[in-house]
Amino acid sequence: MENSEPTGEASDTAALITVNDLVQTLRLIVVGVLSWITPSVVWPRLAVALAAIDRRIRPDEITRQTNMFAALLGDTPPPAEIVLASLAANYEDRLQLFRDYRPGGWQPETQLVGEQFLRDALARRKGVILWTSHFVYSGQMTKMSFARHRYKVTHLSRPTHGFSNSRFGMSVLNRIQTRIEDRYLLDRIQIHGSETLPALMAMRRRLHKNGIVSITLGTQASRLIERPFLNGRIRIPTGPVELAELTDSVLLPVYTVRDGYWRYSTHIGAPMTSANESPEDVAAAFAAWLEPVVRARPAHWRSWRIVEAIDPSSRSPTT
Repeated sequence: MENSEPTGEASDTAALITVNDLVQTLRLIVVGVLSWITPSVVWPRLAVALAAIDRRIRPDEITRQTNMFAALLGDTPPPAEIVLASLAANYEDRLQLFRDYRPGGWQPETQLVGEQFLRDALARRKGVILWTSHFVYSGQMTKMSFARHRYKVTHLSRPTHGFSNSRFGMSVLNRIQTRIEDRYLLDRIQIHGSETLPALMAMRRRLHKNGIVSITLGTQASRLIERPFLNGRIRIPTGPVELAELTDSVLLPVYTVRDGYWRYSTHIGAPMTSANESPEDVAAAFAAWLEPVVRARPAHWRSWRIVEAIDPSSRSPTT
């Protein structure tokens, strides 16, 4: 499985079907069957076995990822181990996704850490924006966790969310992912191509009613701010910050990780905006909040494409 989502825009110019679609279809069939016929207790070992096969058939991509981890994190933990663990985590995520299609669904243990931040934010009656970091389990587990705690979340998304940015992929493959996610959402607001205004207006209406809107960290934005991150720099969009300022909503950072045998924790951080902070200040605070989490669990973070490695000696404490 890939370590990040497709990044292309949904448009009439997208390819009808690609070779990647055929590969993904085969993978999904295999993983789907294994998810239904195997007990979850064997999934960690099964995921590692599938990851090892993946590593053998994609040597160039594995080398690229290994070099990237070495540049951004150094040699501890060994970059090759991070790559294998990352591939395995992605397979685990897909096994869980398909198990949710089986009668009885997927029933892991979930918890909200920092829920009081969300309660306090909702008490202001101005709406809440959940700024979600893209960890491997965030697509399904984050939404499940909020739904189980009876929070009705509206999620901002794109048709390319899932496995592919082709027309076949967006209409067929990606729906495998979103059908499950939508079970745990109030609704989904989609951005189509560069037409962002309808989605923006829909989010404003939801926030005006003291709703909860979730936005995943990414680089498909009109303005990005770079900040130091690990041994490189991260590109952070200003859109969620500007939306929070425009609507007087509370912006809360969120991430979800697995911290035990099928036990997942969704962590909610303290509010990241105030009247005296600029988007640059908030971007710096977000990067500082996220960095130790990514450093502790590099194999579970999916947004490596928004980070560029630089020579660590060139990092200035004032940038």
